[in-house]
Amino acid sequence: MITEQDRIKAHEYVKQGLAKFNKKDYVVAIKAFNKAIELDPKNITAYVYRGRSKALLRNNWNAIKDYNKALELDPNSVIALVYRGRSKARRGDHRGAIKDYNRAIKLDVNRVSAFIYRGRSKAKQGNHRTAIKDYNRAIKLDANRVIAYKFRGHSKAATSDHQGAIEDYSKVVELDPMNVEAFVNRGMSRALVIDRDGEIQDYTKAISLDPNNILAYEFRGAVKRDLGDYTGAIKDFDVVNKLHPKRLSAINHRGFTKFISGDINGAIDDYKQIIINKKRRRGSSDEEMLEALRQIGPFVGGLKETIQAVNRMNKSILTSPIHREEAVVDSIEAEFTDDDDFAPNQKYKKIHFTKFDELYKRLRNQGEAYDEIRKMFTTIKFPDDPKSFLISWRKNLHKKAK
Repeated sequence: MITEQDRIKAHEYVKQGLAKFNKKDYVVAIKAFNKAIELDPKNITAYVYRGRSKALLRNNWNAIKDYNKALELDPNSVIALVYRGRSKARRGDHRGAIKDYNRAIKLDVNRVSAFIYRGRSKAKQGNHRTAIKDYNRAIKLDANRVIAYKFRGHSKAATSDHQGAIEDYSKVVELDPMNVEAFVNRGMSRALVIDRDGEIQDYTKAISLDPNNILAYEFRGAVKRDLGDYTGAIKDFDVVNKLHPKRLSAINHRGFTKFISGDINGAIDDYKQIIINKKRRRGSSDEEMLEALRQIGPFVGGLKETIQAVNRMNKSILTSPIHREEAVVDSIEAEFTDDDDFAPNQKYKKIHFTKFDELYKRLRNQGEAYDEIRKMFTTIKFPDDPKSFLISWRKNLHKKAK
């Protein structure tokens, strides 16, 4: 039998728990909610926020149990439905999450968070266009909800509405000028509309706000490379390597930049480093992780070193807007050969051009620059001197990329 005094004490513990919850001290908050529930097993607020505290500690399975109990006590608890939906989504159950959001919206048509997170679950299922409708509804209800613009920007980017994505990320920056992620995201979208200056500005701003943001350095380095600033690009990739020595995508970017700038030995050193790291990773398999595009080396003339370019892409990275750049080329491997008897140039064109062509397209969408370089490769007579070939290549790249 619960006494009135027990309820009052339970209420005090709930207040203590909420105070700790708001300070993000979730472990202590859970202890307070536990005491409240011991005194009053029907305290819905204690179950809801104990569940939310567990969820924020990534214990979504037990969080759902608390939300279930809250909904058993009050089937119309909108907040419990929304929170349970979010925990289900965290566990990958987007179908179940959407059912909870639907119930929440039916009970409260103005619940902004229900629209936002229903949209997020729809997007996770690949239904970006219907997700955008939910984000639109949320923004109509609350025009200052930053996360709605952020998620809508992601979905617009996923549906190739890159200008729309830029507008949404710009709104995020307007509402939250310190939002580093928004600058990086906007820079990535600007890359897809070929706004190189804007792209560099966004990555530079992100770096000024967070000097340890490896994505901003890596992406900015890629743009600098596209514009022919190989020294600046390598400096950015060096910073990434210093902050995160095992980030292979940055080492690969640096290796390729060295390669096209004529530093073949430096490129090979980077490629070798990638392979060493690949082989050290537990469970790593060259057969699974690497699919070589053979013998790019012959394109630069009579080099003994044959460079293998690897384009085995990680599907999870390919589908993530935050890591698009990381998916460009997974790694590059270097091999050495003492065979001086390279096949004739025409044979290289026939066998290797298609593979180089595929690699270059994935390295960066150069538009007209790519078309011109492709024409150059199909007609050029490969010189014995690799340096002269690289010089002609770089001149063409600089001219067209700008």
